[in-house]
Amino acid sequence: FKSNDDGQSWQKIRLPYAGSMFGLLSLGGEKVLAFGLRGNVLESLDAGASWSKVGRGTGTSLIGGTVTEDGSVVLVGGNGTLVVRKPGASSFSARSIQLKSGQNPAFSAAAPSANGVLLTSDLGAVNTSVQ
Repeated sequence: FKSNDDGQSWQKIRLPYAGSMFGLLSLGGEKVLAFGLRGNVLESLDAGASWSKVGRGTGTSLIGGTVTEDGSVVLVGGNGTLVVRKPGASSFSARSIQLKSGQNPAFSAAAPSANGVLLTSDLGAVNTSVQ
């Protein structure tokens, strides 16, 4: 759903993917990024009027995300999944984060930090670089 009046009314929109989407990020202006099940990522350049699929780098469901100060888009999910799209790039690059214990955390959220991004998971918080 989309609202143009701060939630007073809502309009149903259609995505070109029938599966679940778990989050949205505003990328400034009318740019919006939706992410979700099986690593699907969709981008709209016109406030949700039309959508296109984005190269995502993973098939793992993406649960949380953020935009860093330099404009990088960071998305996270299960099995230590971290995907990053640098400013100007058309697709994401993926990597898996493994803790010193050998475990791969199920990430649920991300937030910019002084050193990169702070990620929360079922195994605690992790601070990592997005370089």
